[in-house]
Amino acid sequence: MVNVTFYGVRGSCPCSGDRYRRYGGNTSCLVIGIEGDEPLIVDLGTGLRDLGTDFSKESRATGAPLQASALLTHLHYDHILGLPFFGPLQDPGSRLTIHGPAQANGSLKDALHAAVQPPVFPVHMDQFGGT
Repeated sequence: MVNVTFYGVRGSCPCSGDRYRRYGGNTSCLVIGIEGDEPLIVDLGTGLRDLGTDFSKESRATGAPLQASALLTHLHYDHILGLPFFGPLQDPGSRLTIHGPAQANGSLKDALHAAVQPPVFPVHMDQFGGT
């Protein structure tokens, strides 16, 4: 069985308010769950924060850290802004394998680390408990 859940469908900027109640205000993030396989997350927008909350509940219930893969369609901020707020990355033993477009100057890992470090963000991604 395949289950697809949308956690963010908004455009470039997250927003809140009553007019966003039906479709939400989080930027691009969805998860594809396939029975018997690890979750596949598509894009890491601000919807990733709520997805992380759901994954953390599952991890506490099973006692197993998150093991998941992510596919980035591209690296605009609205598609990666949720990464440093993804709760499971704080848990030792959790793993998020990220696949995305090739970068002209360096690796995908380097590009993501550049977005999650001072002065853009208060901590380095290396300081997270998971990998």
